[in-house]
Amino acid sequence: MYLPIEDRIALYDALDKLSAFQRRLIYLLFFKQLTQSEVADELGLTQKKASRESIKAFGRLQQLLGRRVFWAPPMTRTRLARGRPALAFEARRFCGPEG
Repeated sequence: MYLPIEDRIALYDALDKLSAFQRRLIYLLFFKQLTQSEVADELGLTQKKASRESIKAFGRLQQLLGRRVFWAPPMTRTRLARGRPALAFEARRFCGPEG
């Protein structure tokens, strides 16, 4: 599944305004589909800090996108499995395989 072009443009613009750290965090959560604990290990954080940072990152994206929010915040692998593969695809294209 791919996002319509106008949604991709909005997503790219919003992701571009995030810090490199926030883009990496979103990449790990959506594309790599890691849990918050796995993301924390990858980034050298505690799980609690990874959770707080993901809330900040998604809050910033929501603020930047306004009403154009087209994903559910990732909390567990189960929710990710039911999540939006389009966002994972687009995050991979934007952030690259190395984030």
